Amino acid sequence: MKQYMSYLKHVLRDVFTRKLSNQDASQIERDNLHLAVIFSLPLSIVEFGIFLIGAILFRDELFSHLPSLLSVFSCGLLCLASHLLTRRWAGKNIDRKKIRLLTGSLYWAFVIWGMTADVRHYMGGSQMIIFDTVQVCFAMILYLHPMHALLRVFFAYTVQFLVLFHIDKAKGMPAVNYYMFAVVVLIGYCVHYVRKLHELQHEQHMENMNQDLIYDSTHDHLTGMKNRLALRQDFSSFVGKRLYVIMADIDDFKQYNDNYGHAAGDQVLSAISRVTLELFGYDSVYRYGGDEFLMILEQERYENILDLLVVWENETERVRIGSLGEETVIQCSYGMSRGAADSEKDIRSLIKRADEKLYRKKKTRER
Repeated sequence: MKQYMSYLKHVLRDVFTRKLSNQDASQIERDNLHLAVIFSLPLSIVEFGIFLIGAILFRDELFSHLPSLLSVFSCGLLCLASHLLTRRWAGKNIDRKKIRLLTGSLYWAFVIWGMTADVRHYMGGSQMIIFDTVQVCFAMILYLHPMHALLRVFFAYTVQFLVLFHIDKAKGMPAVNYYMFAVVVLIGYCVHYVRKLHELQHEQHMENMNQDLIYDSTHDHLTGMKNRLALRQDFSSFVGKRLYVIMADIDDFKQYNDNYGHAAGDQVLSAISRVTLELFGYDSVYRYGGDEFLMILEQERYENILDLLVVWENETERVRIGSLGEETVIQCSYGMSRGAADSEKDIRSLIKRADEKLYRKKKTRER
């Protein structure tokens, strides 16, 4: 019992304290619209079918069963109208207020229909089940915040009870039993809503996992730069533009790993990466492999590219790594090509030319 109460407390706290994001709230309202589309047409067919069968069975005494048949027929019309209205809006980008207005109007239309049928049954001494059936159906189908459900359900049940009280002091309907069913309906709304919350949480969790997987597959964890897979995916965005393509690397990078250890080499890569990303931007820089960085820049956005590269060389030389000593100067080299990228083949050609220029520049420095 203690475990059950703890679970119930957790559920209630989750329901009444959790603030839905606009995206989740919009998703719930659109789901309500789609559910109304799905369920209203079959219900209308069922109701019209019952009407036709009843009309055939009771054709010899049609007048005595006319109120019931008209009630069934009106329900069929109401379901059909619900289907036509919700289907019209379901596939469109409708304002959330309009969706709430539509679903709310349909709810009260069915509630009033159910009240009318139950009051007629009550006055005729028959069992009252229509109004309760309407409430149970809505609790099973629509997602409604429990606080809103509380207001709707108890207002509707109170209005009907007052009508019955006006008829005969509600002698045939004990108030405790009557409102106990309202509590059951409210619990149904809560359970249905909690299940929807958990579904949204699961979907968000899966979406976050997918985004993490996409990020992990397209980014280098050490430098934070995009990798070669991301480069291939970005190729199409560069086609049709005039580009600067820069291939850069860290001079004598192997010495840092050999003399100071791989941890120091990683620190050098991370520090140079930060400088490169700050100057050229996240969207333009890729870790091409090892200590090689690739920058692909649109010419129209970088009129003073040579000045920027001088700044980059100066900034990388200012980088200091504690484990290497303050006197250690880290130098970098680059090779640049430029041209129009009319196809992905052109981009690969520009990369190759930039790499060749980098190689020649490093050879010249070694001499």
